[in-house]
Formats: sequence, C-alpha cells, structure tokens
Amino acid sequence: MQIYDLINSRLGYHPDGYLTWKVPPKLGPKSKKFGERAGWSRTDGYECVKLEGKTYKAHNLIFLLHHGYLPEIVDHINQDHTDNRIE
Repeated sequence: MQIYDLINSRLGYHPDGYLTWKVPPKLGPKSKKFGERAGWSRTDGYECVKLEGKTYKAHNLIFLLHHGYLPEIVDHINQDHTDNRIE
C-alpha cells in the first residue's frame, strides 16, 4: 500500500488543522475511537502521528492528503508549528 493510500484510509482532516482517526489503532485499554483526534504534540510544537510503527509530522500528512504528493520540505507559512491548517 502506498503512503497516500495508507494515510487516506486511516486518517481524516479537520478544518481546524488536525487529523482524526477513520480507522483507529488498537492500543489495548487506551484504544482510540473513530473521529477522535490523532497524534500528539511534541515539546517543539509539532504534531505527530504514528502509523504502521512509523512516526510522521502531521503537517506533512495533511499536505499529502490535500495535494496527493509530498515535497522534500513542507513547513508552516506562518512559522507557527502548532497551526496545521491547509491554508
């Protein structure tokens, strides 16, 4: 499965700039639910999501979901690492 297909099948985008679970991972007693916010915030402000054992920065996944490809560098136009809105 290509990365776009994996991301698109498991995650959705919320207009407020975060990812939600379409297919939640099963993590034992702390299982996530459909529609729940995916990932966590690092101390440097970047949001991250773990899929298939690999950690991704949320802004990269959001760009990929909207544009279908991932350039070498994706960063925040307003320099706010917590702002992952596509615009």
